[in-house]
Amino acid sequence: MSTTTFSTTRDVWTRALDRAIAAGLDILIEPVSGEAFCESASRPGTLYAVTASSCTCAAGQHGRPCKHVAAYRAQAGLLPLPPDDSQPAVAVTRHCATCGHRVAGFAAFCSEACAELGPLHGSAGPIQLVTIAA
Repeated sequence: MSTTTFSTTRDVWTRALDRAIAAGLDILIEPVSGEAFCESASRPGTLYAVTASSCTCAAGQHGRPCKHVAAYRAQAGLLPLPPDDSQPAVAVTRHCATCGHRVAGFAAFCSEACAELGPLHGSAGPIQLVTIAA
């Protein structure tokens, strides 16, 4: 079993990590020896020995950055994960249950006058969820 040490070009590793994430790769640590392994995405049941700088997969043995090492580096905190754009950022804002003006803290109304009037027009309450574009 031979291994080759990889280059450290950031773009190459970003693309390799994208492939690892798309394939759903995970790193398995053998509890006694501490060795790390990654299952092949194309050949289920095949495990590759992996470190931060080497892998026993075909790409790794030919000196090419592979998705297995990228997964190892990401899980070890050596390669930053891409931002999760699948979920929009959400901010919670509160609005007066009577007039709709923005309120501070956990207040239900913006003023005593609005509090005396109470919720108008069938208001569902003072909280609104607002999606913020990332």
